[in-house]
Amino acid sequence: MKNKIAKKSLQQNRENTGEFKNNITDKIQKILIIRFSSIGDIVLTNSILKIVGKKYKNATVNYLTKNKFRSLVEFHPVVSNIIILEDHSSLIQLRNSIKKSTYDLIIDLHNSMRSKLITFGLKNVKRYKKHKIQRYLLTKFKIRIGEFFHVTQKYLETINVKEKINSFKLFLPSEEMIRENLRDKFQQLKKSNSVLGISVGASKPSKMFPIHKFIDIINSVGFEFDKIVFLGNGELEDKLTKLIADKIDFKSINLCSQLTISELILFVNELTIFIGNDSGIAHISAGTEVKTIAFFGQTVLEYGFTPVGNVEIIEPDEKLSCRPCGHLGHNNCPKKHHYCMEKMSSEKIVNKIKKFNL
Repeated sequence: MKNKIAKKSLQQNRENTGEFKNNITDKIQKILIIRFSSIGDIVLTNSILKIVGKKYKNATVNYLTKNKFRSLVEFHPVVSNIIILEDHSSLIQLRNSIKKSTYDLIIDLHNSMRSKLITFGLKNVKRYKKHKIQRYLLTKFKIRIGEFFHVTQKYLETINVKEKINSFKLFLPSEEMIRENLRDKFQQLKKSNSVLGISVGASKPSKMFPIHKFIDIINSVGFEFDKIVFLGNGELEDKLTKLIADKIDFKSINLCSQLTISELILFVNELTIFIGNDSGIAHISAGTEVKTIAFFGQTVLEYGFTPVGNVEIIEPDEKLSCRPCGHLGHNNCPKKHHYCMEKMSSEKIVNKIKKFNL
């Protein structure tokens, strides 16, 4: 009986001092982190990379993602190797490759059917919880049940860390990755004292701030900046950007659909202020410690996908019964009025930009 008490006391003492936990973490020598897409989600996984590096000091950390997104994590000092999804002929081949690698810990930050298939039957798999029912009730019935957590907190829960992340660092590619035809524009930004970056696009049109409001805001603050640069990607965004550029009172640099993700990160890093929608570029901006203003219309903070850093989230001034209407977006506003964006105060946004630019 005394031996049992003594053993229990010793174990408790080890847990309190961290010795017991250190013994466990020291045994983990090889870690795989999984997140296939998209830009914003992968940027936010940088929050867990720093903590993984501290908690598992002796571990080699590999990261599985799509090739086009690799530059969002491959320069992080904790990441040893990027495993590319497309390099494997099938999910079965990828699963077999992962199995042969005998990871001590697999952290699934995607939690999709595909990520479950490639880790099926493998040991030591930890998946982040999406809380889909909570999100569904909020979207469909506007019912808020329980506490809502940011996705970075959910990521950290996979390694039993309870912590709120207020900022993290997105590690930059080398400037040598900028192609020759873009270097002059890049140097223009580097030599400027103040640069306003703008992205008018998002994953779906319903998440986009109205063009007429963008024009009004830029015309109200453009004189305060040495350079105005448009960023983004896609046919619709190209069209809308050209429309805005033709109607503002200032010259601008249009880089839409011209940059690789590595180049995008480097150009964004030279901004003074970024304004844009709930989009991947807003996350890159916050991750590079640029002052960021993001418009959240149909999406809400409770979804947990806001950019992390020096960020101002702009929401509609009025409480709307139709909001939120989904975290993924729609081709058109389901109610046909787009009040969630139209009812954002342009004056408030202008004042935020001016305050940020002091």
